[in-house]
Order: sequence, then structure tokens, then C-alpha cells
Amino acid sequence: MLRSIRWTLQLWHAAILILAVIGIGMTSFFAIQQARYHQIDSELEAAGQLIVAKLRGPGPRVRPPRQDDFGMNPADGPRRDGPGFGGGGGGPGSDGPDGPLPGFDPRGDGPGGLLVPPDRLPRDLDLPPGFLQHYGGGEVDARSFLIIRSDGTVAREFGVPYDKGNLPLHDLRPPEHTMVHRERSALHEIFLPGPGQSTVLVTGSVQRVDAELRQLISRLAVAAAGVLAIGFAGGWLISHFAIRPIGVMSATAGAISATKLTSRIDPRRVPTELHELATVLNRMFERLKIAFQQQARFTADASHELRAPLAVVLSHTELALSRDRSPEEYRKTIETCNNAAGRMKSLVESLLLLSHADVGELGLQPVPMDLSDVVRDNVNLLTTLAGARSITLATQLQNTTMIGDPSRMSQVVANLLSNAIKYNQDGGSIAVTTEIILGDAVLTVADTGTGISVEDQKHVFDRFFRTDKARSRAVGGSGLGLAICKSIVEAHGGSVEVTSETGVGTTFVVRVPRLRQA
Repeated sequence: MLRSIRWTLQLWHAAILILAVIGIGMTSFFAIQQARYHQIDSELEAAGQLIVAKLRGPGPRVRPPRQDDFGMNPADGPRRDGPGFGGGGGGPGSDGPDGPLPGFDPRGDGPGGLLVPPDRLPRDLDLPPGFLQHYGGGEVDARSFLIIRSDGTVAREFGVPYDKGNLPLHDLRPPEHTMVHRERSALHEIFLPGPGQSTVLVTGSVQRVDAELRQLISRLAVAAAGVLAIGFAGGWLISHFAIRPIGVMSATAGAISATKLTSRIDPRRVPTELHELATVLNRMFERLKIAFQQQARFTADASHELRAPLAVVLSHTELALSRDRSPEEYRKTIETCNNAAGRMKSLVESLLLLSHADVGELGLQPVPMDLSDVVRDNVNLLTTLAGARSITLATQLQNTTMIGDPSRMSQVVANLLSNAIKYNQDGGSIAVTTEIILGDAVLTVADTGTGISVEDQKHVFDRFFRTDKARSRAVGGSGLGLAICKSIVEAHGGSVEVTSETGVGTTFVVRVPRLRQA
């Protein structure tokens, strides 16, 4: 499964989709959580700042404080008949019998910014009507409001009762003009500095928000499961359609056989990304077609070439055995069979050499050598054959050192010179040169023979190819010499080319890298 393209695409798609869904879900959850917590904190801050503002009084209209303004007459004890929380009468900003109740100078003109003793706080805050309805939060979002003196005792408390058992109130006063946020379990607390070194504490429960967030998690999980299910199904369909062209290409490739080599992949039916692959496969199919055709032609040609000498051997032996012959007739029969066997042996050796070259097992033994010496030796051997037809062999040989197999390169030179003599005209000439050009050892063999047509030049290195089959058989050619030359030269890393003009002559040029290890 892990080696399947479809499953690989599906698994990667699933992994990316899961990460995306988890990322979006977590981002959304934390954004909503922070927004809801920020909303609660903002409400708590607004309530606390409103209480602080009411504690500080209406503004610059102040007067010296009196003890009974705070319900703290030493003679009578706490004042019971003063206005209470939310009473609206006699609070700061309203005119009592002696004018407005004392407040705190927001400009900070008095010592420490206070006009009252730090342990005295007003009883009446004159908070707006509906304060608790707006900021109290109801039973679920229980809000508590505390005004704490500088010594840590609670001067005023309203809203939901606050558990002060583990709260060190005397250590919680924040610096002036700042506020402190604190979270305890499902409770958010905000401490604000009040007048007279007092502290205003506003708390609110987030249990309802936490419950809503838990419901949000459930909904996000359900939504994520739905998105993943749809994404997996869509990914499966996408991967199916994505690999369908590969299936078409596989079917086309599977339909090709030795007897059916014409099938090709239509690039118009595959995506753009697979055009190059389709082109490569089509080229490979074309090469296979050519290879099969060459193999079939090669087999037929080899069979034909072997059939002629075998027919000679069989016919002469049958004739010799048909009746008694004289020793001279037997001798002629044996000589004829020997010549035919020699021809078959040469053909079989050539075929064996080509088969080794096809699989890269030509068995070269490269050593430092001089190509001019190899050419000179072969010219000396073939001078007599050329002289029999009055053909002139002219040489212009430079020292051409290289790395190569001397015996194989000698075979190349011998084949080219033999062809130049065989297919030359009587009284013609052959020019042989060796030189170094651009770091390559170059051998040139030019004759004044009948030449090769432009059409035949394309196939001159094909196996068993002959420009004139009747004439080639007459001179003993098998059509494998140039194919062998090409295989040997290419095994040395070189190339062989031909240029010819009908009625003028033919020139073969062999180029071999001098320093390349064959």
C-alpha cells in the first residue's frame, strides 16, 4: 500500500488536510476564547473604574471632610440612616444639608492625592440605577465588588458574596494608575487602586463561558469530522483521476509485443506533466520497433548468408558420393567444401563479434599505441592486392599516439582498405592519412571508386547491407565489415563517418579520442 501512488497521494492529502483542520480549529477556538475572556475582563474593568470614579467624587468641588459624612460619628457609632448603595440621595454629586459629600481630588493636590484619612471611605457611592443588573452577570456569571481599606479590611461589598478565606487583601493593592489581572480556577479578578490607598476588587465567574467553549469544541470536532470525511472522499476521487492517464499509458505499453509494435501513446490524452514521459515512451517504442525489425532482418540475412555456402557443401558432397570419383575429383570437391566452410567460419566469427559488441563485451585490451604504425602494417600487407588491379596506395602518416586495442584497430584499418580496393576501379588510387585534430586521432581512407548514392549512405553501416549485392557476392563480401568497424570504433569512444559522390569516390573518416581509456 505504501508503494501505491494513489495511497501515497491520499495519505499526504489526508495529513495536510488534518493539519489544516486542526490548525484552523485551534486558531478559531483560542481566538473565540480570548475574545470572550477579554469581553468579561472589559466588563469587570468598566465596573471597577466606575466604582473608583464614584469613590473619587464629582471633581474639583471639594470641602474639608467631616466625620459624620462617612457614617462614623464617634459619639453615635456608625450612621444607620444615611443613604445606602444605589440610594441616589446624599451621595457624591448631590447636595446634602451641608453641601456635596467629600470626595477625592483627582488632581492630587492634597498629600498623597487624598482629602480624607486613608482608613475612611464614603458609604454612599451613588452608582447608577441598574448597575448590578448590567454588571452583576446574573447567577451564572456571578460578580463580586469589594472596596478594601489600606489595612486589608473590607469596607464595602456587594454583588455575590466573595470567599475571602485565602485572599491576603493587604498585599494586593496595585500601583497607582494601574490595574492587576488575576485568574483563579474559573474566577477572573481585577484589582484597581482607589482613593485613600484603598483597593477596588471586581471578580467574575467564567463558568458559563467555559461551558460555551466546551460546546464549541464539540461543534468544531463534529465540523472537523465532516470536513475530513468530505476531504478524504474528494482526495480519493482526485487521486483516481490523477493516475488514470498512467493507467492508459500502462495499457498502451502492455499492448506492445513483437508482432504489434505500432501502438503509441497519444500525448493529447495525458496531462501536461506527463507529456515528457509519453514522448520518452513513444521514442522507446520506436526504438524497440526498429530493433525488432533489425533483428528480424539480421536473422533473415544471416540465414541467407549461411545458406549459400551450406548449399555448396551439400551439393558437392552429394555429387561426390553419387558414384565413384577419381582422386582429382575428390580433391576438387574437398577444396570447394573447405572454401565454403572458411566462408561460413568467417561469417560466424563476424556475427559473434557483433553480438559481443551489442552487449558491451567486445573484450578490448587498450594499451598505448601509434595508429600510424597499424596503418603502415596493413598497407604493406595489401599492397600486392592493390597492385593486382593497378591501384595506387598513397600514404601520409603522422605519428598518432592513442590509447586503444591494436588488434581491433588493425581490423578496422584492414576492413576499410579492403573495401577501398574491392570497390575501386582498375587503375584507381587510394589515399590514406593519419593525423591529430583537436585531440583526436583521425584516420582517413579515400578511394576513387564508383561511390555510394546519398540514399545508400544512410544504411552503409547496417549489417548485411550491400549497395550492389551481386557485385558484393562476387568479391566475397558479407555486408558485415563496416558494421564491425563502427562497433569497434564506438567501443573506443570514437565515431566513423562516410562521404561519397557517385562516380567520383568514397571517403571514410575515423575519429578516436587519443587519451580515452577504451
